[in-house]
Amino acid sequence: MDYYVNFSLDLPFIYASLVALAISFIIVIFALRPFRVVRREADKDSGIPLESFDEENDAFQPESDSEAEMVADAESDPEAVIAAETKDDKKPLSSVNNNSSLPGISIVVHSEGDNETLNTFLEYCLEQNYDNFEIIVVNDASAAATAMLAEQFEGNERIYFTFIPPGSQVLSRHKLALTIGIKAAKKDIIVTTTGYARPLGRNWLLSLATPFSDKKCGAVLATASADFSQFKVLARPFRRLGFSMRTANWVYAALCGKPYRGSGYNLAFRKSLFFSNKGYSRGVLLEGGDDDLFIESIAHDNNIAVNPSPAARVRLDWGESTRRLLHNMIRRNRESEKQLETKRTNLTLMLLILNIMLIFSLVAMVLFMPDIIGIASAAVILLAVGSIQWITLRRLTRSLS
Repeated sequence: MDYYVNFSLDLPFIYASLVALAISFIIVIFALRPFRVVRREADKDSGIPLESFDEENDAFQPESDSEAEMVADAESDPEAVIAAETKDDKKPLSSVNNNSSLPGISIVVHSEGDNETLNTFLEYCLEQNYDNFEIIVVNDASAAATAMLAEQFEGNERIYFTFIPPGSQVLSRHKLALTIGIKAAKKDIIVTTTGYARPLGRNWLLSLATPFSDKKCGAVLATASADFSQFKVLARPFRRLGFSMRTANWVYAALCGKPYRGSGYNLAFRKSLFFSNKGYSRGVLLEGGDDDLFIESIAHDNNIAVNPSPAARVRLDWGESTRRLLHNMIRRNRESEKQLETKRTNLTLMLLILNIMLIFSLVAMVLFMPDIIGIASAAVILLAVGSIQWITLRRLTRSLS
């Protein structure tokens, strides 16, 4: 193909390309600002060290060698505690271990009969660096199966097992299970989650409980990431990006003072607030609504705190059920979204303008073929907008997954 230069057509297009490029950069600055805000909050140092779980050694390990040395020194030398309190402006190690002033927590777990994943979750919970907590497991199985499960943890006063009564005819067994568990809870703070969840660190409960030291705080929204290894290699980035986009939507709205959703797999709230707002009654006829309609109902006077940091995060390990459970989660969220009253910012729509610019660039490259200047001008827009968008979304996905 012979390339040529058409000055009569190229000059107007070059001017139009420069204007379009300038507009695209302005769109990038404003449209992607919410993603930068969410990523900054997710990466912010909360002062609470993250200790990851080492499955090979079956124990939690500090995230870095320096933190491991701090813990070891504190155990062998009391003076090391004082040094650790001022090192790197971290939250005092002594205050991390002393949480007696924080409220009691009842972890309400909806188990769908997968005892292996539930046992793993309970082991993670029992390793938590928190003193005042209990675990209430609502088993979505028969009384006999629940009794067999309870025998494995017999003698552990932290764990209480119950089950959904047989013959219960409700649209959402998940909301029923949570309600049963919340009514049985003895602590002031409720944390709802699932047996598929895995806390990322031993300070998970501490991260969720700390905002409740403020009496005004009624709920804490924390995030959940998912394991997409069950998907094909080419599908994983898109699934991970979609999951992160949905999370970024409600995190950014909550940071802007307009909370409308949280992750029902990692949500903390006051028990009194739950009953004063009649629980999940607003979405009783919906299969979903326990993490969005409920949050919208209890949100008032900036009483919702957001904690997207890794220390407060859980990871969903759905295993072979990943496709089914992810699909069900998306479907439930879409159904309950129709009932929401909050006017929220949809970050996906913000990216639509940028994608239009990308499409415009591709079309222009084809139309100006083989005009070298026209192709080069369109390519500049394509590379500039596409690179910034790709880098930002990649960083967002890494921060929330």
